[in-house]
Amino acid sequence: MHLSYEFREDNNEEIAQDVEEKKKRHLKVKDKQKAALNHYVNTHYQRLNYLLETELSTEELILERFGNDVVVRVNESASFDPGRDKLNKKFHKVLDNIAVSARSMSSTIIVSGHTDNIPIATKRYRSNWELSSARAVSVVHGLLRTGLIDRQRVTVVGLADTQPLVSNDTVKNRSLNRRVEIKFSFDESIFDDAFEKLEPEY
Repeated sequence: MHLSYEFREDNNEEIAQDVEEKKKRHLKVKDKQKAALNHYVNTHYQRLNYLLETELSTEELILERFGNDVVVRVNESASFDPGRDKLNKKFHKVLDNIAVSARSMSSTIIVSGHTDNIPIATKRYRSNWELSSARAVSVVHGLLRTGLIDRQRVTVVGLADTQPLVSNDTVKNRSLNRRVEIKFSFDESIFDDAFEKLEPEY
């Protein structure tokens, strides 16, 4: 009985060591996956930066990265007339460039419309909710017209004045809050197949 007990102790220790090694390997794989994703997101960020260089230089657009999200922020002045949801003709070329870049991205796309806090009530829009939603929809139609983006990747959101960038206390600040944002969200799962063979088996 005593020998059998020692055997079980040694066996349990080997199992514990094996599990610990597999955990370490799993963490290393995850670190590599995160590094690969970071490189992937940065590559697409730089590509957008190149394609939108002209508009970014005039501050008609703002390009930002937040972790695994890349956001193109479109100022109202670059895309719409005040109180309207019809895209300016010159802005279609900008959306074409964004669509070209987005075609090769493995990401979801969230297009959100934003307004300032000045109420609107017209025959066409009962509120800023409708205006912000209509503008987001117009941008999505502009992106999809090229046929380069799968519609299933896209979500449209109208947020009215609920997510201001800055306080609505000045004319300039209100103009900054009137915008449409195109957010590309990336996830580590896009590399699951590539890294699956590196994962330890339990």
